[in-house]
Amino acid sequence: METKNIIVGLLGVLTIVFGVAYLKQTVVNITTPAPEVTTYGATPGPDINSPYLNHNGVVTWSYSARVRPSAVNLCTFKSPNATTTIPVGGATLGVLNVLGTNTFEIGQSWTAGATTTRLAIGTVLGSQYGEIIATTTMTALTDGKVSPNTFISYNLATGTPGTTALSGRCNLRLIEL
Repeated sequence: METKNIIVGLLGVLTIVFGVAYLKQTVVNITTPAPEVTTYGATPGPDINSPYLNHNGVVTWSYSARVRPSAVNLCTFKSPNATTTIPVGGATLGVLNVLGTNTFEIGQSWTAGATTTRLAIGTVLGSQYGEIIATTTMTALTDGKVSPNTFISYNLATGTPGTTALSGRCNLRLIEL
C-alpha cells in the first residue's frame, strides 16, 4: 500500500508541476516591422487637373478656353477668391482673323463680359494671326492687383459679331499675392 501511496503522490506532484508549467508558458510574438515606403510627390504625367498649382507657397491659377467666334465676348474668366496679379505675358489672346480688320481688348470688371478697366487693346488685320498680351504689373490698375472674384474678359472691341471668322485661344495666368 505504501508503494501505491507513493505512486499516487508522485502522480499528484507531477500533475501539479506540469499544470503550473502549462499555465505559465510564455507566448512570444515575433513581428517583423513593415518596410518603410518612400512616397514621392510626382504627378503621373504632364496633365494637372486643377485650375491652380501651389509650388513652394507660390499659388498660380491658370485658365484657357477657345474663343467664341460669333460673339462680342470671346471668353471670360473669374478670378479666384484671393487677391492676385497678372504677370507679364499672363493674359493672352491669340486669334486668326480671317475677315476684315478687327480690334480686340482684354479688360477687368465686376461684371462678366464687361471691360470696365482696360488691360490691353490690339488690332488684327484680315487674314492674319495676332496676339494681344495684357498684364497688371505694367499698368496703374489698382496697384497691379486683381481683386478677388472679378472677371477678366476678352472682347471684340470693333467688328461685327457673326461676320468675323475668328479662331484662337484665350489664356490667363494669375499669381496670388
